[in-house]
Amino acid sequence: MIRTAEINNSMPKLKTFIESCGLLKDETVEVDLEDSEFNSYTNMAVLKILDKDGNVLFRIEEVVDSNQHHGRWAAYASSSLKTVNASNNGRQIVNAAGCPNGLSIYTTISNYGGHIRIVRNNLGALTFIYPVGSSSGQTEGTDLACITWGDISPLRTITVAGNTRMQRLVMPMFTNAAFDALSYTDHAGAMPYNDSYANEFKAVTINGHRWLTDGYFAIEDEG
Repeated sequence: MIRTAEINNSMPKLKTFIESCGLLKDETVEVDLEDSEFNSYTNMAVLKILDKDGNVLFRIEEVVDSNQHHGRWAAYASSSLKTVNASNNGRQIVNAAGCPNGLSIYTTISNYGGHIRIVRNNLGALTFIYPVGSSSGQTEGTDLACITWGDISPLRTITVAGNTRMQRLVMPMFTNAAFDALSYTDHAGAMPYNDSYANEFKAVTINGHRWLTDGYFAIEDEG
C-alpha cells in the first residue's frame, strides 16, 4: 500500500512517515536537538535512522537561518565513512511517498529538485540513494550515491542518464561493497528508461507489477 505525506521541513512529520511505511525492521528513528555534524549550526533538529546496534545509518539536519531552511544529510557506511550531499543552500523537504519496500523523500535545494530514497538491498540492509549534486544544488541522475552500512572506501557515485521512451525499465543499483561481495537494491532501482522524468510521485505498472516512482527511481509496491 502506497502512502504519501506532506513533510514541509518537519522532522517529527518525517519520522512519523518513515515509521508508517512498513519498511523498518530492527531499525529505529530518532529526532533530537543537536549541533550540526556538517556545518556550524547549533541546537538544530536532527533526524537519525539507527540499526539495532545503535549505529547511525542516516542523518538529516534541519535549521532555520535568516528565515530560510537549511540542512544537509548523509548515509553512513561506517561511523567514519559517509557521503554528504554537497549543498547547504536554501533547502526544502517537501513531501514523501512510500510502501513496505521503500520510500522516497522529495527535496529542493536552490530550485533543484531531488529525492532521498530508502530501500533494502538483497542482504536485507537499508540502502540510501540520493543525488550528491554540486555546490549549487542537486540534479537527478547525476552523481547518485548508493550506500549501505558495511560498504567500503572509496564511496563512489554513479550517473544514470534518463532516456524518455514509451517503455519503462527498472535497473538495480549496486552499493560500494567489497570486491567479493554482492550488494544491490532489491525490489527497487533507477529508471534509465521512463516515459516521464517529472518530479512527481505516481503508481505505474511494469511487467504486471505495481511500482511507486518518483520519475528517476521505482520501488515495487507489495499491494
